[in-house]
Amino acid sequence: MESTIHGYRHHLHEFGQYLRKAGITSLGDLSPALLASFIVECAPGMAPCTRRDLCCHLKVLLRFCHREGITDRDLRGAVGMPQVYRLADVPRSITWDEVRRTLEAVDRIRTDNGAPFAGAGLLGLSKLSLGWMKLGIVHERIQPGRPQQNGRHKSSLTVAKVSWKK
Repeated sequence: MESTIHGYRHHLHEFGQYLRKAGITSLGDLSPALLASFIVECAPGMAPCTRRDLCCHLKVLLRFCHREGITDRDLRGAVGMPQVYRLADVPRSITWDEVRRTLEAVDRIRTDNGAPFAGAGLLGLSKLSLGWMKLGIVHERIQPGRPQQNGRHKSSLTVAKVSWKK
């Protein structure tokens, strides 16, 4: 509870300082452009969650101002809520040099016998496994019906299935 109040107080204090710097003396003078410029100015130094909290705190203030008749219209729509994704820090792409380094570090891959790892072609090779061969990666296949050979995650799934049946 205290951290929520502290967050409101902090963000609204920043907003107040921004308004003073911009020469705004009344909350009735707020505009969508002013709100957007405040968020744009603050956003670069903030973590995504902090930016989201700032927008929430502003929306609460704007709702209060409209409900109390301080502003002529509801300005909450002018404050865009940034989406915060849990995996936002994971790179969406990597360079070809990074791809090359990653592939150079792999010397063998162990898979089951299903698609896309095995095909109906010559020696059961798929386009994917042929690509691995061209890169010098050895494709190891497990015995059919033996998921415990495919690594830790497959065997843990088998253990989980057995425990669910109990």
